[in-house]
Parts: sequence; C-alpha cells; structure tokens
Amino acid sequence: MRHLLRSSAVMVTLLAAGCGPDLLEGDSAGASGLGDSLSTTQQAVTAAVCPGPSTVPGIDVSVWQGAINWGAVGSSGQKFAIARVSYGISTQDRYFAANWPAMKAAGLLRGAYQFFLPDQDAVAQANVVIAAVGRLGPGDLPVMLDMEDARGQSPATITAKLHQWVDAITAGTGRAPIIYTGAYFWDASVKTTDFSHLPLNVAWYGTNCPGEPNAWAGHHWVFHQYSSSGSVAGISGRVDMNVFNGTLDDLRNLAHVNQAPRGWLDAAGCASIAGWAQDEDTPGAATTVKLSFDGAWSARPALSLTADDRRADLCTAINSCNHGYATPVPLSLQDGHAHSVHAYAVDTGDGSHVELSGSPKSFTCTAALPRGVKRHVQNPTSYAAWKFDPLWNQVTVSDAVLSGYPTSDPWLLAPRVIKASGPAVYVVDGTTRRHVPIPAAMQAWRFSSVATVTDAELARYAEGPELPATPTLVKGSGAAVYLLDAAPLPPPAPTPSADAGATDPTAVTEPTGAPAPSGDGTVVDSSTAPKTAAVGGCSAAPGSLDSGSLALLVVALEWLLASRRRAA
Repeated sequence: MRHLLRSSAVMVTLLAAGCGPDLLEGDSAGASGLGDSLSTTQQAVTAAVCPGPSTVPGIDVSVWQGAINWGAVGSSGQKFAIARVSYGISTQDRYFAANWPAMKAAGLLRGAYQFFLPDQDAVAQANVVIAAVGRLGPGDLPVMLDMEDARGQSPATITAKLHQWVDAITAGTGRAPIIYTGAYFWDASVKTTDFSHLPLNVAWYGTNCPGEPNAWAGHHWVFHQYSSSGSVAGISGRVDMNVFNGTLDDLRNLAHVNQAPRGWLDAAGCASIAGWAQDEDTPGAATTVKLSFDGAWSARPALSLTADDRRADLCTAINSCNHGYATPVPLSLQDGHAHSVHAYAVDTGDGSHVELSGSPKSFTCTAALPRGVKRHVQNPTSYAAWKFDPLWNQVTVSDAVLSGYPTSDPWLLAPRVIKASGPAVYVVDGTTRRHVPIPAAMQAWRFSSVATVTDAELARYAEGPELPATPTLVKGSGAAVYLLDAAPLPPPAPTPSADAGATDPTAVTEPTGAPAPSGDGTVVDSSTAPKTAAVGGCSAAPGSLDSGSLALLVVALEWLLASRRRAA
C-alpha cells in the first residue's frame, strides 16, 4: 500500500509497495519501500504489541505486482492474499478481476481491499467494492479498508465518512470490515475510537512487535504488514508481507471456512436429554443434532433432532436464541440398565459430525408401565401395519413382570380409525369402538387417515375402554411382543322397561307361539290377546264363559235362592 503520510514535523512512507495508488493510473505521488526509520519514528509515540505464539503468513497485492502466478504463490507457503479493488471511486485495479477467482483456485484464503479517499463519496466507494466481490462466502476474509491519506479532511469528517463506508460494506458483503492503517497516522488524523471493535491490520516495518493506534489499545492487532519488499514465488518484484496473529484455524474462522459446529450436551437423565448446538457458518439457522446410544457415531444414528428451541441463556452467550434441543428418553432405554448417549452436531458445510462438549453422558431409567392386560402382537406384518417403533414404543422387561399381566385377546392386525358426524375419533376393536382421547394420541399412534361412517354404523359398536394415549409394547426373554392395553369394560347391566314398576308382581307371562283356535273355532292371535291374568281371576275373552266360571255361577244362584226362601 503505497502512499505518503504527512505531519507538520515529518513525512514518512507508511504503507507498502502493493497497497497504494498506482503511478501508472494517474497518481502523482511516488512511493518506495519502508525501512527502520518508520519503526523508529512510531516507537516514540505508541507501545509495541507482540504477536501470540502462532502466526500465519500472507501477502497483499495490487496492479504494482502485475500478472501473478497464483498457483506458485499457493505452493510457496503463503496462506492468504488480499488484492486491491480500487483507489477511491474512479481508479479501479485492472488486475483485480483476474486475481479474485485465481486466489481461491490456488487454495488461498482471499480478501479484497480499497484505498479509501475521504474527500470522495463514501457510499459510492463502498459500492465499487460490493460490485466487485458481492456477498462474501466461505474462504473469503472480510473486506479491508486502507486508511492512510486524510486528503485534507478533518478527523470529524473522516470519522463520518468511515461510518458510512463501514455500514455500507457490512450490509453489502455480509461481514464487518478490517481496518488497515498506521498508528501515527490514525492517532494524528482520525483519532476516533469508534472502530476499535473491528479487526486491525497495522502497518509497521522492521519489527515483529508493531505499535498500535491508541484507539485499539486493549484490542490489539489481528494482521501486521511488516515489510514492503518481500519476495514470493509467482510474483515478479517486491510484494507486501503480512502475518495473521493466530492459528490457521483462527484465520479460517475469520474467513468463515466451514467452521465446525459448537454446542453442549447439557443433561441426560430420565426427565430428558437436552443441550444446544449452533453452526457458526449459518449462525441464525437451526442445526441438526444426532444422538447415538450405547456407542459412538455410526452411519445410522438412533435419533435425529433439530436444535431450534428458544433458550434465553443463549441469546447473549452466542448472540442467537433458538438453538436448544431436548427429547424424552426413548422407552426402549428405560429398562433399568445403564445406557450412554453421544451427541453430535451436523456441519452444514460438509455434513460431518462434530461431537458436542459434555458428550457422552450416561443414564439409568426404569419405565413406569401402565396397568391393564397384555395383548399379543400377532406377527411382523401387524407390527408394521400399526407403525410401531422399537426405539420409542417397546421395552424389554423381566419375565416376572410380563407374567403379571393377564392375557387378553390378540392385538388387532391393522388399525381402522373412524368418525361419524361428531368430532370424536375412534379405533374399531372387534365389536367395540375405542375413543382416541386427545389429538396428541393420533400422533403418538401414527394414525394417518380417518374413515367417515354414518352415525348409525358408529352406534352399532359398543363403547369400549378409551385408547391409551400412547402405545406401550413389552417383551420378555422370548420373541413374543405384547401391547399393554386397558382391561375390557364389563358388559352393561340389563335395563328395566319403562312400565316395570306398574306390573303386578304376581303376574304370569304366557308363552308366545303360533295362534291357537278359540272355543268357537276362530283363530285367536296370541299377540293381540291379553298376556297376563291375576291368579283366581278371569282370563276368557269378553262375552264367553269357560266351565269353571259356569260352575261358580250355578253355586252363586243356588245360594241366592236359598237365602230368599229362608226370608219368606
């Protein structure tokens, strides 16, 4: 980055051979590489900050380097390269269009920078960059702003213009930018601390421990341009040399290179298995979590979850709230034995599985089984027809527990789910209908269709016990599998007739049968004749007397005549 930094006392060249304006493109200021004089001048005004134990080498280039053999650069040990897009608005680097894709093809982490001119429209300058790089993707470093020439503008004006540029670049590329400058220039000409949260590339030659602008005190530099006279395979002439302050993984993270997911398996107990996961490549999106039981990851995990539950504790910790996951312990693992669970987050970039912190954990749970009866699930075809899940619906129990359940009719071969005109849904169980108690039960039983029947057809089924809210299957040491079901309802008691209370308790019901001939030879339909007669009373049809009745009448007449004779 070539330009001259001026002050009232000194004029020093701050930035390197590849990063300033190109003399062949209209700039009138010459530039040369920097030596120890800049380091000596600046050491007097700012404290030196040394790098950490790991650094990563890289370069920055512009039209000054001409056509570059990027394959050779990539093989030389350099890990990143930053190419100039433009000098302000109008002077665009004629090599950038070739450099941008070639850097990526060579396996380098790539970046782009713009020499910023504070006397030009800041948003228009940002738009030149955005048009050149678009939305940044994996392997792209944040765009870098080259701030080394005040162009006669006041610190307040420069600060305002920088805010406009930073906001436009952040919105247009999807990443907050890097600031490139020198300690002496920034402290004298810009002064603001408004951008100290952004990564700093500090220009300082001849030392591994550069000074920093006062605004970045406590934040420290991320990149250091330490020479303008480097030599790298694939580039003719001198080139600016840089280091990144951190490991290659740190640099890859800054370039959003398929960052590994992160998260925790927080708990694994009988109440639930829970934690959180986030893929930083897609920080706002839900992450897939795989749980593997009783062993490390395999090609077919036992359980797949989506980490999208809201957790307030994550909002500040990872700057995104909806990354929690939780699941009940599957029934098959509630068998009273110890089990382990491994939790993995799936990388959205390459599909790999990263084991979460806190994994694995162990748990021991015993299922609380429902009371009732056991009904044999007759064959694998029936098991499949009911869509039973051996992980969620079935548990192995001791033979003693199994024998403690009375055996009832075998379980139905396939489900038939019906409803009539009302909202209630039933499962047909032989001659009975079993009410499905809640909507969640439809999901638990995996019922996918309901047949509509008439009210009359529904009424033909007797009311049976309510269907359990979820299926529970058990097996002992043998191969047989049983469904635990509610015991059948007892048969209903006989319902008394409406006029039973008015019937004479001594009444006798005559048997029904074929019509019998009457005394006069006519046929009397017994269904229309009186059915009951009081003991000792008359049961003959009106207008006719049987022999018993005639005898009683004769006795009564004789008694009446004798009484009259005695009275005479």
